Amino acid sequence: MDCFYNIQSAIIWVNQKMNRVQTLFWSGNCGVLWAIAWCSFGANHPKECFYIDRNERKYIQEHQRYTAKYGVVKEIPWTNIS
Repeated sequence: MDCFYNIQSAIIWVNQKMNRVQTLFWSGNCGVLWAIAWCSFGANHPKECFYIDRNERKYIQEHQRYTAKYGVVKEIPWTNIS
């Protein structure tokens, strides 16, 4: 809970020190940097993650509760839904 108040205080302080255009500019830059980091290090599946080792990947795959076959799209029976 304290972390939330620290973040909130930081946001209020930044808004007081900068005008609205500067705040939008810097928050937009933070969003772009976050997206670049996410695209660089994020993965859709443990198979695609390059920075975890083999044992960790195996552990994650064995302990997932539900795993659909990767790349298989399930068909929706629209005619049976009514």
